[in-house]
Amino acid sequence: MSVARVVSTVNVVNVANVANIVNGESAGSTGSGRSGRLVPVDDSLALSVALEELLLDPAERRRMGLAGRARVEAEFSRANAVRMHLDMYARLAPERRRLHMAISSGGLGGGERVAISLAETLARRGWRITFTCAGKHLADQLETVGATGSIASLKAGGFFFFFRLWRDLTRNRFRLVSAHLNRAALTAGMLARIMPLFVAAHVHGLNRAVYYKNCRRLIAVSSAVREHLIVQGIDPEAVTLLSNSIPFPPISIDRRPGPPWTIAIAAKLHANKGHAWALAALEAHVSTLPEFRIWILGDGPERKSLEERFCNGPLGKRLVFWGFRADMDRFYPDIHIALLGSLGEGIPISLLEAMRWGIPCLATRVGGIPEVVTDGVNGLLVQPNDGEGLVAALRRATEPAFWQILSNGAKGQFLEKNRFEDMLEQFLNVLREGEPSAR
Repeated sequence: MSVARVVSTVNVVNVANVANIVNGESAGSTGSGRSGRLVPVDDSLALSVALEELLLDPAERRRMGLAGRARVEAEFSRANAVRMHLDMYARLAPERRRLHMAISSGGLGGGERVAISLAETLARRGWRITFTCAGKHLADQLETVGATGSIASLKAGGFFFFFRLWRDLTRNRFRLVSAHLNRAALTAGMLARIMPLFVAAHVHGLNRAVYYKNCRRLIAVSSAVREHLIVQGIDPEAVTLLSNSIPFPPISIDRRPGPPWTIAIAAKLHANKGHAWALAALEAHVSTLPEFRIWILGDGPERKSLEERFCNGPLGKRLVFWGFRADMDRFYPDIHIALLGSLGEGIPISLLEAMRWGIPCLATRVGGIPEVVTDGVNGLLVQPNDGEGLVAALRRATEPAFWQILSNGAKGQFLEKNRFEDMLEQFLNVLREGEPSAR
């Protein structure tokens, strides 16, 4: 232990000290005559004199001890030491890799949850992650995983979001931008025309290519999304396929089949998610189906109209609108079937999450859904707006023996299809394209 460390420790407990002068080290913590006595190295006579004087003068010992403690608290605090060490490490360490996320949403849908997973994993690897998003729910989640950022409204045609993103990028001087959802991609791409940015835009659904024309790299979350972009004239070389995945292991639980059967729709309450036609089909056949209940997990602009349309009809007592839930793991153990009537999708995170719990999926044959749901293996597929087909599929899926086959298939398909680490490494490869050394 160093002389300075011993002397500082002694000072903390109000004890006067006598120390050698060694390369000036102890002088930093023992001021001779103030908080102790300093003597030359190997001068035994001076040492014995100093010790004798202090032993015979209790008042002086106390005065020096108190002075020493005051000095340590003022000049050698733990906070100052930590700050100085961090400053030193910051100067010595290589510059942290930095990424700014632009997300034109404030909710927690599938695309947003992909962004959160990437932010959390990169932050754990030492990246500095900042963000511009459009709502508090999402901002809170991003901050929880270690990102920092700001919130901007999407009103006024996205002007406020554009200005805030420009301000954030200018202030932080970031080069790499990960854009999620179409308006964020459009805004970041426009800024890339006037700023030295590399914009990698995740395309989470079957969206119009015009939103992405100024982005350097497009990331398609499914083969269907990639083909949809290419058909619209996007250069295939500009599109990277990174199939959606989630950073969680499978969960095995002993779930008994119905009846009663719990059917869950976990999705934003937007028209393109198909709630209306799917609920209308179940309502029309409620008396001929096995006993069931429906949980609507999510929120959005369609909630009011859906509640008015279905809560007072034949589905009323079977239907529960739970709203947005951050505690989905509380619900999955009681769900038998995940229903998704979407009119267009990339690869829905909600279906991957259901498969993780061994829940069969009843979904539409659109977009990237057939890439994760194999008909008759881990779920059943129907055409969108086909009410009769949906009801027939539900009857099959609620046969206990077949439901068990689908449940086992869901677990197997999750293990086969969900490759989060692969997705992450490919995403890092995309980001490397935007680093200065790659240009």
